[in-house]
Amino acid sequence: MSIGGCFTCLTRYDTFYEALEKVFDVRFIIPKPKSIDDDVYEIFPENIFVHVDRELLQDYEAAKEKIFNHCNHDKDLAILDIGGYFSAIINDIKDDFGEHFLGIVEDTENGLQKYESFDGSIKCPIVQVARSPLKENEDYMVGHAVAFSIESILRNLSILINGRRVGVIGSGKIGKAAAFAMKSKQGSVSIFDQNSVRLVHAHSHGLNTQSREDILASSDILISATGNKALMGARFCIFEKWLFCRIGNIVR
Repeated sequence: MSIGGCFTCLTRYDTFYEALEKVFDVRFIIPKPKSIDDDVYEIFPENIFVHVDRELLQDYEAAKEKIFNHCNHDKDLAILDIGGYFSAIINDIKDDFGEHFLGIVEDTENGLQKYESFDGSIKCPIVQVARSPLKENEDYMVGHAVAFSIESILRNLSILINGRRVGVIGSGKIGKAAAFAMKSKQGSVSIFDQNSVRLVHAHSHGLNTQSREDILASSDILISATGNKALMGARFCIFEKWLFCRIGNIVR
């Protein structure tokens, strides 16, 4: 069985890559931008790595020439995705490979929402990891890692988080974890989410809730933890403070 996909290519995942290589025929890896350690290239042959962007993956003919022509169409293929990179062409892949295309394994909530937006018209299985109990643990740790990194950056500038106004956009699993971590470091935390139920949940757990515009106008530190394009250019230009940390996607 062959696999390929879009991966975070960091050396701390080396055991995962090595396990893939032992079990599957790894046909291609698309490294996620800004998450590439050169040492990863030593694990797999250099020709497995395909550097393409989301724009190319909107057009199956371009993707086929760059990626899928190098896969055996008579052999089963599954794709591991992190972020819905293949959502625009998934049915084209199925049409091309037929019964040999087994489907997608999606790792993130943001990516899963992209596949769900097709409203049942996808022709192959989507196996999601994003909402599994194990992923909750990872999301919790990601939120705390974000807070740790922010504190490290500010300490290098001789700035403490204590009393600073921290705005969090997105009250999902990662956003809430980051908000509570920043609160534990004595930051004055406010949070916004487009989902009113999540806002009620955040408020009931002791977080201050504000409108998006108020958070952008008043925060010293801004954390974006959403893939729903909650920060468009006109809104984002309001924020002229110290530090912006992106966990999800932003369109400026």
